[in-house]
Amino acid sequence: MSCPCPCLCNRTNRATCRPTPRTQAQRRGNAPSPLFPNPSTCSTGRNDDRVRCSVRACRVPAWSCCVRIVSACFQLTRLSFAQNGFTPLHIACKKNRIKVMELLVKYGASIQAVTESGLTPVHVAAFMGHLNIVLLLLQNGASPDVTNVRGETALHMAARAGQVEVVRCLLRNGALVDARAREEQTPLHIASRLGKTEIVQLLLQHMAHPDAATTNGYTPLHISAREGQVDVASVLLEAGAAHSLATKKGFTPLHVAAKYGSLDVAKLLLQRRAAADSAGKNGLTPLHVAAHYDNQKVALLLLEKGASPHATAKNGYTPLHIAAKKNQMQIASTLLGYGAETDTVTKQGVTPLHLASQEGHSDMVTLLLEKGANIYASTKSGLTALHLAAQEDKVNVADILTKHGADEDAHTKLGYTPLIVACHYGNVKMVNFLLKQGADVNAKTKNGYTPLHQAAQQGHTHVINVLLQHGARPEATTANGNTALAIAKRLGYISVVDTLKVVTEEVTTTTTTITEKHKLNVPETMTEVLDVSDEEGDDTMTGDGGEYLRPEDLKELGDDSLPSSQFLDGVNYLRYSLEGGRSDRYSREAYAAISWK
Repeated sequence: MSCPCPCLCNRTNRATCRPTPRTQAQRRGNAPSPLFPNPSTCSTGRNDDRVRCSVRACRVPAWSCCVRIVSACFQLTRLSFAQNGFTPLHIACKKNRIKVMELLVKYGASIQAVTESGLTPVHVAAFMGHLNIVLLLLQNGASPDVTNVRGETALHMAARAGQVEVVRCLLRNGALVDARAREEQTPLHIASRLGKTEIVQLLLQHMAHPDAATTNGYTPLHISAREGQVDVASVLLEAGAAHSLATKKGFTPLHVAAKYGSLDVAKLLLQRRAAADSAGKNGLTPLHVAAHYDNQKVALLLLEKGASPHATAKNGYTPLHIAAKKNQMQIASTLLGYGAETDTVTKQGVTPLHLASQEGHSDMVTLLLEKGANIYASTKSGLTALHLAAQEDKVNVADILTKHGADEDAHTKLGYTPLIVACHYGNVKMVNFLLKQGADVNAKTKNGYTPLHQAAQQGHTHVINVLLQHGARPEATTANGNTALAIAKRLGYISVVDTLKVVTEEVTTTTTTITEKHKLNVPETMTEVLDVSDEEGDDTMTGDGGEYLRPEDLKELGDDSLPSSQFLDGVNYLRYSLEGGRSDRYSREAYAAISWK
């Protein structure tokens, strides 16, 4: 192997090295030396050339060169560091260069040196699984509990990388088994998430708390349920983990398994007598959650194990309400087969048929009607399924409803018919459909508003033209004596005024003036919402709020050759490492150990 540092080799050794083209050019004086010219010079500042010298010494197994570099510039080896904060000792630990590491420590390299993200040499060695390096660092006084900027210890790093022997070594040397990182996550949380069963067992044998909770209440059992790690869940339960504990938002591990479709974990939890109808956030049961996320197998399992299809959330939603709203046909059929009632109402009087109609789910509407849903059912404000279909312009659903006998002129408590609702929202297709079905074009609300008034108030010229063609009376007045034209003038709808003024005989009343502010009349609507989310903000343990390792963390554990910045970002860097930019074994092993989410 040619000498990587020709300027530091003495004349005798230089003669025995096979010179590289660059070395030959340097000898002829045709190329600058890549290193500092005086090997006895020491500096406490940053120097990229000096860093490269030390870094290369740690990467290349040219032992004689390493000795000369370090012994000539021992102060440099203690103080130099790369742009990402990696020192030569970090690199030696990463590359498993034991002799280089011993030499660096001998000449004063700091075993507590940290990178920009707080990684010490023991973090790096633990993540890489270099047991001998970890032992040497600990014997030389390295703390196993020092943390990086994310609060993670070497034990966290080893657990993430699945380094069983390193985990065992750290625990035997006094590492805190329940060390808390960001979001209060412990090594047990990390091992549970990644399915590292052997590490989970090791941690529990060393008295790790099986019910340790993150800041948002997630225990290792919650995490294993989310990830479908049934073996880990079994180990945790055997160790006494509680299946009844809930997150801050009220979700048990069974809720989490229902959300993510972790069937095997759900079976295990139910075998361990987890409550099938445990009420979580907003009174939701696991069956509600399974229905929302269309996890059919979990829903069927819950029903088979005694979960009630009649369970209601705090606002009265049953699993069938959710299935109807989400158009989960298979789950709805299963629920109906287990006795779910089609006409159960929420606190606002909403039935599953209302929800399916509002969303435009024609197949669901048909299923519910075939199972006996009441087509005339109305909410507390008087809204029928046809009102909601008209509101959302779901003509296909309206057609099904009218064929099953829905009343085209049903009134809400304020007197709004489906036609007036459609006119308010400018749903011209629905207006045409309802008029063809015989809806009253001159029906009035309690305030005297006709469909024409409502369309004029909203500025829907195209709807007004349809209404006039079907016999709408332009002279009709509201309870305050306003015609549709008067309302349009007051609101400044020029095109509406131009359309109406040719068919309207203007009447001046004593109760209104042209400058009077118009009070908008708006039909009732259904705004009831059920939140079935269990998201806990940026809790990294759920996998929903962030990565375990950020790109900048990956840079530090994956690069010591100082490539250009575009190679240090996520997939681009990974591709660079594996396709020829760098072919060293670390790149493949490290990235294989990292769980990309």
